[in-house]
Amino acid sequence: MPTVDLDEMKSFGFLATALAFGGAAVLLWAATWPLHALFVSITGVEPIIGWFALGGLIFATLILAVGGIAAVGVSTGVVMVFIVGIAESAQPAFLSLTPLGADRLWILLVWVPFWLLNILGEEFLWRGVILPRQEFAFGQHAWLANAAGWLVFHLACGWAVILLVTPIVFILPWIVQKRRNSSIGIIIHAALNGPAFIAVALGFA
Repeated sequence: MPTVDLDEMKSFGFLATALAFGGAAVLLWAATWPLHALFVSITGVEPIIGWFALGGLIFATLILAVGGIAAVGVSTGVVMVFIVGIAESAQPAFLSLTPLGADRLWILLVWVPFWLLNILGEEFLWRGVILPRQEFAFGQHAWLANAAGWLVFHLACGWAVILLVTPIVFILPWIVQKRRNSSIGIIIHAALNGPAFIAVALGFA
């Protein structure tokens, strides 16, 4: 058996523990109460069968979301390397964000509700409302029409941002249409958009 060097292990203190177990607790509460009750009431299955089925759906959704995040993350990284060589900044053309010092970190608190509303609003409209209707017109290629429209939506941000978001613009609608599950889109969109903004805001990108 390989030995573990305790001196090289990173600390997992109070905050990390609270976030890990607290976040998991919130997810478990959502799965065991409102989602389970809704699933059972819609399907009419026995509660225990509903719990097994719901657990499987949640697991499959998370697996697909992780795969989507990895695919978008890697392809966006490749695009970012290309952009760095030809553009001064990958920030929106109408906005210049300088790294936040300690006296401006409060801006992150203002950003959180904007981030949540932006992600939920876009995914509800583009993938929840429009994409299913595009399927009537474009069939299995609806995701391409959705992606093209989403790309046009970002034109105001400038060509560098257009290039940067191209991977997620095409990968996300494809996954959502293929799996018919907009929650995957929410997870992927939120998982990439949030950390990206924080990295820029704190001067890491």
